[in-house]
Amino acid sequence: MYLIEDSSKGVTERSTESSTEGSRKLNEIPFSSYPSIHQWLVGSTLEERLKHPSIPQMRAEYMPLSTYLVKFILEQSNFNKMYQSEYALKEGVLAHYLN
Repeated sequence: MYLIEDSSKGVTERSTESSTEGSRKLNEIPFSSYPSIHQWLVGSTLEERLKHPSIPQMRAEYMPLSTYLVKFILEQSNFNKMYQSEYALKEGVLAHYLN
C-alpha cells in the first residue's frame, strides 16, 4: 500500500496487492482535530470503540495503544497532513521507505 499526493487530482490510495482494486479517496484528518481524537480513543471503553462506525472491530482493542504510536510519530516528524486509511500504519511506513 502506498499513498500518492497529487495537487491536481487530490490524494488517492492505491493497492500494491492487486491492480484490479483501483484507487479510493482518502479522508484527511485535520491536525487540529487529532488531540481530541487521541483523547477520545484513550478514554473510551472497548464497547464504545466497537460501536464506532469508523473503527474496524479487529482494531478496536488496540486503538488506545495505536494512538500513542501515531502521536509519537507526529511529534517526531515534519508531517503536515494526515489521512484515514483502511490499512495499518506499518504498511504505509514500510511502503514509503521501500519506494
